[in-house]
Amino acid sequence: MRNLFLLCAVMAATLASCDKDEEYSLLLNERVVFIEEPGGQATVGYTAYGLASVAATTIPQGWTITVNTGEQRIYITAPTLFGEDSVTTGEDGETSEPNVKYGTASITGRTADNTSISATLYLSVADQVDFSNEPANSYILTKSNTRYCIDATRKGENGETITPASVAILWQTPYKMLEYPRLIDGKAYVFFTTGEDDDDNPVFNSGNAVLGAFNAAGELLWSWHLWCTESDPRNETVELGGETVMKRNLGALAISGTSEEEILNSYGLYYQWGRKDPFPGPTYYNMAESAETPVYDSENNRVYITYIAANTETGTQTYAATHVRNFISGVEGSHYNWLYTADPTLWGETKTLNDPCPRGWKVAPKSFYASLQIKDVISPELEKNYGFTLTDGVNEAFFPGAGRRSFYTGALTNMNENEERPTPWIGYYWSSTAEGTSAYAMDFSFDINGTRAGSSFHGAALQYAAGGMQIRCVKE
Repeated sequence: MRNLFLLCAVMAATLASCDKDEEYSLLLNERVVFIEEPGGQATVGYTAYGLASVAATTIPQGWTITVNTGEQRIYITAPTLFGEDSVTTGEDGETSEPNVKYGTASITGRTADNTSISATLYLSVADQVDFSNEPANSYILTKSNTRYCIDATRKGENGETITPASVAILWQTPYKMLEYPRLIDGKAYVFFTTGEDDDDNPVFNSGNAVLGAFNAAGELLWSWHLWCTESDPRNETVELGGETVMKRNLGALAISGTSEEEILNSYGLYYQWGRKDPFPGPTYYNMAESAETPVYDSENNRVYITYIAANTETGTQTYAATHVRNFISGVEGSHYNWLYTADPTLWGETKTLNDPCPRGWKVAPKSFYASLQIKDVISPELEKNYGFTLTDGVNEAFFPGAGRRSFYTGALTNMNENEERPTPWIGYYWSSTAEGTSAYAMDFSFDINGTRAGSSFHGAALQYAAGGMQIRCVKE
């Protein structure tokens, strides 16, 4: 049986820049078609005005596209074989190009005087992964060229139900990692694309995104973190400090590394204590000029993090949940908490509605960090990783010195004052435990000269809750 997934929302996007004086147009009912199985079929309707003909002029290798102008329908058939399995050799010894699983087709309309306009249609034989029975605040996506589905009517794992009217990507990095967000019968669908290297070879897209659900008035109702990583961090764990803990930070794309790219990938995302939604990290591993990594929305437009001060209006949980791109800096009146009136129950020993970890995991408690200590003195090899190996006396795990976002400004900071070797040198990790207006975190720094005496480590110390820090998830 062939299962076919078409985007149900009619996208009447005008594919020509026609004004009221022009006399021809071509409108497709869809701009993307997903087919679940090789050899599957689909149809897409269109509306043509003032055109003498409509035909497919660019077709991905191995696909079949025919246009019935009488019905104003486009008929699409996917290949049954792909890659090397689809290569054939003719009598002349020439080999065919391999069929592709995805690509963009061009549908071109021509007027009687041969003026043309074109529409693009993205086609993909894509797997589908349905998370709709596993509500959470954070989802791990490990398969590219795959359409993912979540329940967009649920807040978190056990929260109240909502009635969204639309969904959209609030921010993502890298560019075009996730595309075509749609809301169909209360379920949010998003397509996790496959990237390409400099030689146009397919590669896995790694990154992070936040998907939001909106009501009919365009107000944000809830949002979800989508963690796109080829290696599932739930399978990379260690028994440490009485917990089963992930070996990498929440949102990180690597455990550790020595190259600039690997170091940057090990940092993960930054969270204000008690908020479920993350903030992106730096552009450069050494946080030069506090430059933030670029992030993009559903339309692939660049968007920006906004920095505002806490007050009685902005310093509330409701405001934070509906303004997830706003970093709410602390002020003296809030005791440098993003909440103007603190709430130490937003995270806790038992997983809460606002806990940002994936289903089955939670923010590590204070007791976890309090049980750890630095394993070794700093060595040249350790310095290359920009972090510490921490141990409970038996087992160990690496923690990158990923810096933090300032509780006062939101700026990314992680630099020492050595002009010759200005390198990252601090790590800050939130626990789930708060006290009064502040919360407990593990922090460390290392001396650039490589001496343990010049370094510091605090397993659990109170910090201002407006600060943006890393998170390490432990199993519930």
